[in-house]
Amino acid sequence: MKSVQSGLTLFDILISVSIVAVTASMSAPAMSDFLAKMRSSSASSLIHRQLAVARNLAVSRSQNISICGLDSDGACTREGFREMAIFQDRNRNDAIDDDEPIFSRITISRSHYSVLRASWRRPYIEFTHEGFAKQAGSFYYCEPHYRHHARRVTVSMAGRTYTGRDTNGDGIVEMTNGEPIQC
Repeated sequence: MKSVQSGLTLFDILISVSIVAVTASMSAPAMSDFLAKMRSSSASSLIHRQLAVARNLAVSRSQNISICGLDSDGACTREGFREMAIFQDRNRNDAIDDDEPIFSRITISRSHYSVLRASWRRPYIEFTHEGFAKQAGSFYYCEPHYRHHARRVTVSMAGRTYTGRDTNGDGIVEMTNGEPIQC
């Protein structure tokens, strides 16, 4: 009786590995783009929620409450921040002092940055005890290699927040003037 052996040859394994490698190399850019889009959506959602928390705190405590992006030293900044804080600016010096309560301090992103464009070039948004914003402004979340995934969260003078949208269908969120977000 003749014995039959079955199994994979070295050639079969090499072909299988080659197919997996080609498939993985073709899907890697799409996966990176997908992950960048998810990070941007998550960051804009987090910013939106923090703005709602700040406004709700202002109303419930009947106090003016500020929210700002933080630089590496923990000071309010308009450019390149990765963290945000909600605080009560008791002495109205536009900064977080040691004796002022910080209600929330969160990390938006560990590797990418956000920008605030507020009225009067302020480094913060302040909500009044009635829920209004003392200045309008927009927070932008940007990823340098995926600028088409930039996101915008805007605060109106009425204290309402809304996320920017892609109004022309090109896949890029626009600023209020219709131009693509510039990070």
